[in-house]
Amino acid sequence: MDIEQVLRPNAVEVVLAFPRWRTVLSAVLALILAAAPIAYGVYLSPGGYAWVLLAVITVPVLVYAGFVIRGAMVRLTGPPPALTTEGIRLRTRSWHKRLVDVSWARATMMWIDYSGRQPMLNVVPTGRIGRRAPRPDAPIRPYRIALPPKVRPDTIGEAVRTLSDGSADVLDRGFDHDAGTQIAVGKRRRETPMPWWQYAVRYAVWLAIIVLGYPLLLSGPPPWNQPWWPGTNVAIRLPDPCKAITGGEGTEVSGLPGTSTSDASSAVCTVAAGTSELTVTYRLHHRFFGSSVAEAAEDADDAKFQADADEKLPGIGDEAWIGTAAYGNRRGGAGLHVVARKANVVVEVRYASRDDTAKVRTLVTETARKALSQVAIH
Repeated sequence: MDIEQVLRPNAVEVVLAFPRWRTVLSAVLALILAAAPIAYGVYLSPGGYAWVLLAVITVPVLVYAGFVIRGAMVRLTGPPPALTTEGIRLRTRSWHKRLVDVSWARATMMWIDYSGRQPMLNVVPTGRIGRRAPRPDAPIRPYRIALPPKVRPDTIGEAVRTLSDGSADVLDRGFDHDAGTQIAVGKRRRETPMPWWQYAVRYAVWLAIIVLGYPLLLSGPPPWNQPWWPGTNVAIRLPDPCKAITGGEGTEVSGLPGTSTSDASSAVCTVAAGTSELTVTYRLHHRFFGSSVAEAAEDADDAKFQADADEKLPGIGDEAWIGTAAYGNRRGGAGLHVVARKANVVVEVRYASRDDTAKVRTLVTETARKALSQVAIH
């Protein structure tokens, strides 16, 4: 674009405003990118400390979202920065609607660099800007103005010279960091646009960190052990174990509602009354490397061995066993222990009672069947 196209015959300024659709689209995409890791963390269904950690991570995301929304509202409703015959109108902060006028005489240093692929006009004025005057020992802080697509960087220099009658110009480069100039922006800016492949690599690395790092950080399933991974059929969360016994035979036997405890990988519900006690335990397995189903099968084998449950129960989950057992102060009474597995979930049903053994067997087998039916496999 030629400077004649930017400065029409009767024009006295170059407005540096982005199209409204682009402002809205950029804000929406930024919010989606910020919210995606949090939504992914919630999807992983963390438990215990992981919920606290996720809440801590959410705080800076909400702060960032507030700045994004505020910045978008300012750009949509406030006056845009501009180059005028009097000087430069710029915004000292992206969330400030008010513009500050900087005369050409005070715009002592200007240059263009890039934030990624976005060209930015940097302005270092002298004297007071806004309500405060800079301290003599303060680091130099350039004010940055994003250039819209209709204004190419190579036309800005000519526009500055034309509007200022030659009293100001845009330098070829900014601060020489090797010379030790103290600058507030703490890093060297690009003098050329970032190549597209660097963008692709950067986002691929961040995607890998989120997809692989979040499950490890929040004790959740890695991608290859999640339902959306091809060929994977697993559960990603546990149901309420009390739903397997309250309202059914368990409550009828005990006479009391269940009390449950749970964390990210296990859940327990117990109902007790008199000499009877019924316990349902879920354990969810998420192996970061290898098969979660294989890990659950190993857990079921260990539990079966410890419970001395060597009789197979057909038709309950993927595999199930039952054996006699007695617990705590109820030793000597009838007791049965069922160990069952469905995909990557292991269920143990233990019943200690002085009731008839046949009645206890019906109760534990049906409770195990109901408990596994509540496990959602995707």
